[in-house]
Amino acid sequence: RAKERVAVGFDTIKVKTGTDPAADVDRVRAVREAIGPDIAIMIDSNGGWTLPQALWCLERLADIPFTLVEQPLDRGDYL
Repeated sequence: RAKERVAVGFDTIKVKTGTDPAADVDRVRAVREAIGPDIAIMIDSNGGWTLPQALWCLERLADIPFTLVEQPLDRGDYL
């Protein structure tokens, strides 16, 4: 689906995460592979990660360029 959006002109893709950390990492990697290096990626976890999960995921995605991670932790958790 991300590839289709890029084909019609989207220059940023938001990837929903926050369910299963390993699957989330795989999903972000799959989207990056599908859309190439020049399209921006935003990750939106909807507060679905704990701090240890967020750190685990972001360590595994350190080599994948992305623009931002939106709400990785539960609402009001600023650590």
